[in-house]
Amino acid sequence: MVGRTLPEALRRGLTFWRRSIQARVVVSTVLLSAIVVTAVGWFLLRQVEQGLVDRRVDAVLTEVASENAQAQKRLEAAPATETDGVRQSGDFFIGINQSGQVRGFHVVMTGHGVEATLTRDIASVPDSLARHFDDVPAGDVDATAWTFTTLHGSSASGSVDAPGIVVGTVVRIPADRSTRTVY
Repeated sequence: MVGRTLPEALRRGLTFWRRSIQARVVVSTVLLSAIVVTAVGWFLLRQVEQGLVDRRVDAVLTEVASENAQAQKRLEAAPATETDGVRQSGDFFIGINQSGQVRGFHVVMTGHGVEATLTRDIASVPDSLARHFDDVPAGDVDATAWTFTTLHGSSASGSVDAPGIVVGTVVRIPADRSTRTVY
């Protein structure tokens, strides 16, 4: 009996659907409205998301430009008699790293003579960005580039990965005229 009522109910429903233009209009209107509301909602969500990302990127790049200007002043203030580029780059790194810790970002410096202890967060720098700076001409100091990445870190509860932005800049060390890349 259950087998006969299901097809009978289905048959009656289809007959109702074919004969009732009002049912077809109402169902079609509801489905079309749902599709339009979903599409508009998705579009607005993407617009808001992109606006937030753009504002954050602008804020980060502005902060980096400010930090770069301060770093350049530190380098220009170095004694002209200093000839040890490794020591000068280490002192430079310590200064910008301390500033970074206060402002809530990490600093990585790479280049000739940079000791491993200065590059503890190098895993957060994407290879593509590092390769970009490998191709920067030696005279192109203050070259800047950025990319999105996953920042790797640790906390008391273990490893912490978070989305972030890495900005790289080339600086020239006055003592030996060598360049370093600061991320």
